[in-house]
This record gives sequence, structure tokens and C-alpha cells, in this order.
Amino acid sequence: MPEVLHRYIIEFHSESGSPLGQVSVSADFAPALEWTRLAGVRSGRIAFAEYDSPASVLPLWHVRLSRPYVQGFRVRLDTEAGGSFCCDFSNGYFKSLVTYASALLVEAGKLEAGDRFIYLITAYPGEPDEADANSGRFAIQDVAPVIPVKESALSGYVHSSAAQGYFEDGLFPVFIPGRVLTEVTSLTQEAQQIETGGFLIGHLHHDAAAPEVFVEVTAQVPAAGTVGEKSRLRFTSDSWTAARNALVLRHKGEILLGWWHSHPVKHWTCKDCPPEKQKVCELSRGFLSEHDRTLHRTVFSRAWCIAMVASDVSYGNPTLSVFGWNRGILEPRSYYTLESRDPEQNQLSAPEDGSGLAAYAGGG
Repeated sequence: MPEVLHRYIIEFHSESGSPLGQVSVSADFAPALEWTRLAGVRSGRIAFAEYDSPASVLPLWHVRLSRPYVQGFRVRLDTEAGGSFCCDFSNGYFKSLVTYASALLVEAGKLEAGDRFIYLITAYPGEPDEADANSGRFAIQDVAPVIPVKESALSGYVHSSAAQGYFEDGLFPVFIPGRVLTEVTSLTQEAQQIETGGFLIGHLHHDAAAPEVFVEVTAQVPAAGTVGEKSRLRFTSDSWTAARNALVLRHKGEILLGWWHSHPVKHWTCKDCPPEKQKVCELSRGFLSEHDRTLHRTVFSRAWCIAMVASDVSYGNPTLSVFGWNRGILEPRSYYTLESRDPEQNQLSAPEDGSGLAAYAGGG
């Protein structure tokens, strides 16, 4: 975890400017730290060997308001060469904490549910209270495992793939084989009204010439031992054991890159909704629930980890949405559909099941 030498307090005001109160919160800076580490590697400023170098969180004081008001914070990494690498984050990073804190004000009778308000973030010297840090949150301890990274040329992957979705600047590339998307679609349809899911495994690549880091999913592993319901999927200890065993048995040096699960949208309360309305419905577009986000933050906290949601809609095949970390926040992201290929030779190869490439079409 980074060194945090300030306590952050959210200050609430009504739309007219009247003060409503303050709530002291303990921000989870680990995703921001992960993003900064990966950004340092992608820029060529730090090496994977010093990925877990010491880090600190510093307030970014507001340009118009005097201290203690902030407009964000900075994560600073100290490099082995004696320099530093920094990433800045806006107050938007605190959005989930603002929602949590505003609910406390509603309980206290200072706000009515649905009221609009103004908030400001302040920072005061001093470490966060231990009670705040442990309130309703998992205890996270930094461990520095060896990160298995393959040195590969990004260009070969781009030439053998098709872009899916809107590509936002600053995001690293993610490549997913069409056959994996087909498997996810089939498993989603087979599960019908019960949520199902699995794990996404593959490789983390580094192109030193670019420089760039990118993710290659090589397979999906159906999660054994899960408990599926109509609107929730729960992973058990057997699920994680099966995932680890699959990595060992495949013996390809793959790592756990993320997970996927289905949303049986057409079996929910909106099943009687006309297809025209379903196409613009938020539920059909794919989303991560609070439960999903907690699982991802706890298990897939590395900046390169992704989540896929297969929304089983009534107006066609399941739609696939990919989510990933963007400046420490889980958001929808783009990806590339990767054709069957041999990355070492940069040549297309036949699918393992003997079918043609046409069998992989339409996965995105």
C-alpha cells in the first residue's frame, strides 16, 4: 500500500451553499497505485523489476480555493535510480465515497433521498483513522510476487485482430480470441435464467520498442463450484481451486487475467419490455453490480485485470461488454477480437477444433 500522510474529509453543502456537514472517509488508493505502476512501465520510465517500488499519495491543492481544499491527489513512485514517476487523479476518484457519505447524511436527517448537493474534498495532515480504514472494507496487504511478462511485438497482434468498441486514449490494448467469445456466448445461453461465469486466463505482454503493455486472453475456464442465481453469481473456494489447477494442468505459463459472468436480462423483470426499448436499456448494455465491483477489486486488483459481462437479451445473441481499470476506476473499455494465430511466428493458424475461421465471427 502507498504511504498516505493526509486524512480526507468530504464537505457537503446544499445547492444554495448552506453547509450540511462533513464526513471523514478512508479512500482506497490501491487501484490508483496500480494504475500509476502500470503507467510507469508503459511509458518506459520504470521497469517491471521495480514495479513494487515505494509509493506515496500527496494532495493536489485546489487552484482557486485555499487549503485544505483539494482538486485531486498525486501518486508518486520512487525509482531505483533515485528519480520518481507520478500520476495525478481528479476528485472523480472519490465518487463512490461521496455516495456512501451522502447516505450517512440522509440517515442523519441532513439530506433527503434524491436531494441534490455540492461537495468539496479536503485534506488534513495525519494518517487515516484505523477505524475508518477498516470500516466495512477488506484488509488488503501488498505482496510483491514475480510478475510473469512475455516480451512480444504489439504490431503482430494488432494486424491479426479487429477493434471492438470505442477506443479511449490512455488504455492499454486487450486481445480476446473469437473462440473465447463464442464459448462465453454458448455457456450464457445454456444457463438460461441462471447466472453463470468463469475465469479469463492468458498472458501479460510487454513491447519495449513501443513501449507498451498489453493483455492477451488465451482461454476461458468455466468456474466450477459456483452458486448461480437469477441475479447473482457466487464463487466458492472450489471455484478458485479449480482455476489454479487449470493453470497448472495447461502448463503454458498463463496467469489469471480476469473473469466473466452472465446477466440473464431477458428473464428479469424487463422480459415483457419491447425489443426496441430493451436495445437502449441500461440493463442490456452490460454493467457491474456493487457485488461484482467488490469481487473485482478484491481478487483482480492488478491494473491489467478485466471483467466481461454477457447480457442475454431477447432481441438477439448475448451482448458482450468488457470492463477494466481506468485511472483506478472500473469502467467499460474497448478490446480487440483476436483471430486464431501463432504469435511467435506472426502467422494465422487453424483453430484447435478443426473448424474454419468463420466459426469465430460475430463474437464482439
